[in-house]
Amino acid sequence: MMQNKILNRWTVIGFTIIVSLIFLTNDIIFYSSSNAKTPEKILFDTNIINLGLDLQGGKEFLLSPKLEEWFLNKINNEDIDLDVRNDFNRALLKFDEKLKKDSSQVLSIDEFETYLEKSTLEDLFEINKENLKSQLQESLSENVSIIYDRIDDKGVTEASIRKIGDKISVEIPGKKNIDKLENLITSSAKLTINEITLGPVVNNFAYWHNTINDIFNNKIDGKKETLDFVNWPEKLRDYLTISEIGPKNEINSFTLVSLKKDSINVFKKEIKKIKRIDPWFESNDLLYLDAEMFINTDSLKAVKGNKIFCLVNSNPIITGDQIKTAWDSYSEEMTGGYKVNVTLNEQGTRKWADFTAKNTFKLAPIIIDNEIVSMPEIQSTIPDGSFFISGFNDIKEAQNLATKLKFGKFNLPLKKVYGKNIDASLGSQMIKLGVFAFVIGISLIIVFMIIYYKISGVIASFGLLLNILFMASILSMLGATLTLPGIAGFILTVGIAIDANVIIFERIKEETRNGLPPLSAIESGYERAFISIVDANITTLLTAIILYFLGSGPIKGFAITLSAGIICSMFTAIYITRTIFNTLYYSKVPKKLSI
Repeated sequence: MMQNKILNRWTVIGFTIIVSLIFLTNDIIFYSSSNAKTPEKILFDTNIINLGLDLQGGKEFLLSPKLEEWFLNKINNEDIDLDVRNDFNRALLKFDEKLKKDSSQVLSIDEFETYLEKSTLEDLFEINKENLKSQLQESLSENVSIIYDRIDDKGVTEASIRKIGDKISVEIPGKKNIDKLENLITSSAKLTINEITLGPVVNNFAYWHNTINDIFNNKIDGKKETLDFVNWPEKLRDYLTISEIGPKNEINSFTLVSLKKDSINVFKKEIKKIKRIDPWFESNDLLYLDAEMFINTDSLKAVKGNKIFCLVNSNPIITGDQIKTAWDSYSEEMTGGYKVNVTLNEQGTRKWADFTAKNTFKLAPIIIDNEIVSMPEIQSTIPDGSFFISGFNDIKEAQNLATKLKFGKFNLPLKKVYGKNIDASLGSQMIKLGVFAFVIGISLIIVFMIIYYKISGVIASFGLLLNILFMASILSMLGATLTLPGIAGFILTVGIAIDANVIIFERIKEETRNGLPPLSAIESGYERAFISIVDANITTLLTAIILYFLGSGPIKGFAITLSAGIICSMFTAIYITRTIFNTLYYSKVPKKLSI
């Protein structure tokens, strides 16, 4: 019976060691190779322990608010006079001219005020300049919090994020996946699901495209019959390809208007300017679809790679504010790849159920930052407030989008002013000294335990080495970032771990002096020490849990490391060392303990 119990305990220990080694295999391969830029996937593991800014450097990004977009979002929510709106547009056009000469230019509230000719900031936003600046600072602080959550939701990346005046500085350790992290910290992640009012499924193909052609002709050439009619600039036609499909005057003939593939970005910039002043966009918006999705571009080569237009209601059915949670998963029901699953809150669930009930077998464009990322067909009513975004070949892309949606959009759009590499603040010599201190510290503990507790000290030392293995594997599993203070904390946790063995061994010694035989002394020593060890560790664990939920950034990371250290130390000190004692002393009952 006892042999089966010991065998079961060794099975658990062996399984834990194997899993830990799997998690650390990635780290060994990555750091032993001079050419590795990203970690390989070993079975189910893609994470490694990252080195902090002080150990290997990283990259700093300086982010600035895109006030031109922030202002536009604010006035779109206000009912302002047309003359004031035109003055607002002229002011932004002046700044646009500066941007053409130098794309790194950043608009400030004071500068924008000088561009206004007839109106004031109060006319535009119904608040004075000081209150507007106060709102800007509040929005920047909110963005700092969102960036923290996006790039370090577990609190183990050790990024440095701080507000500097009207800008945000972000320092990220390491060099892997920096481009994807850059997208995480600059993308607004504004999600909407809008109803198609002119486009696929909703309209006959010929009617859809003839109407698009009529809209462009009317907006470019049309006469101003109402005060709020705004003509679009003639130069928009330079970005379009006009194709006549079918014999003229036939029922199925139509005019196809497509956006040239090399003019997409400049066209969108022009439309963004028009949106500032044209009330038409208060109820309508243009979306850009890949021509290949709806047209045989092999027979119509003129539109190959182009975009075609559809119209949506500019008032969205679903917004990112209604997202409850988002997570990534493998897309088994699709053609492989990965997807982002989204669950809506109570309000979003009601709206989504109503919309899907009324639009069965129609398309639902999912739009993020004014770009369609998915356009699924609604098969039936969806009452549970869920949907997914598919088409990701890389799990990191799916994870990044899920992270952005989970933690919300920026209320204040940001742009990168510059990005620069940061050298390690500690030299290689200091790093070597830190590792040397770690090795010497562990070695001294092991030597002391063996000298003082003999064979029992060897058992405790073996448990200590396993504790280091388990701790390292947990940090690797989380993709944690290790700094020099982190190494010091690691050594401290190891020191605390050996303390549990000292308490157990002293209890066993005490029982031996009281005349108990070796096996009884071991059992009694572990049982009596168990309560003291658990009491001490549970109180520390509760403190770590409080730090995790109330803290952020490095505080949250410290809480995770501390919790992992406590759990590993209890497992090695109470479970593993006792299993070794049982294995040694139940197979051959000793006359005297080596302790």
